[in-house]
Amino acid sequence: MEEQMTYEEAKEFFAEFYRGEHHISEKIEPFGCGYQIRHHADLSTFDYDDLTRFVLMCHDRAYRGRVSPRNHMYVSLSIWKRKHEAGKDDRYPTYVTHPAIEDAIAKFRKHSPFHNQPN
Repeated sequence: MEEQMTYEEAKEFFAEFYRGEHHISEKIEPFGCGYQIRHHADLSTFDYDDLTRFVLMCHDRAYRGRVSPRNHMYVSLSIWKRKHEAGKDDRYPTYVTHPAIEDAIAKFRKHSPFHNQPN
């Protein structure tokens, strides 16, 4: 039921993530129904915002993104194809859906015990 991602889709994603295909320094490897790449730079949310870029790019494309340890120097960035529109319908299982970023933010704010506390 999961959609198979093509190598071209993964390459396009990582080329944008690394700000140009010529900056992809590691091999893009098949990983289940998706792809992964070994990443050796910092991942952060603002200055050198690669973590934020990764998350936003995944939500924009309806890709499930995962950051996982690889060894003491590297992490793996993995992506799998999902469906945006399916997330609004309970007939689809969670493993084929992915929310748009706006839906993910709304859900986070609704369920975060710290977000709605008085100042």
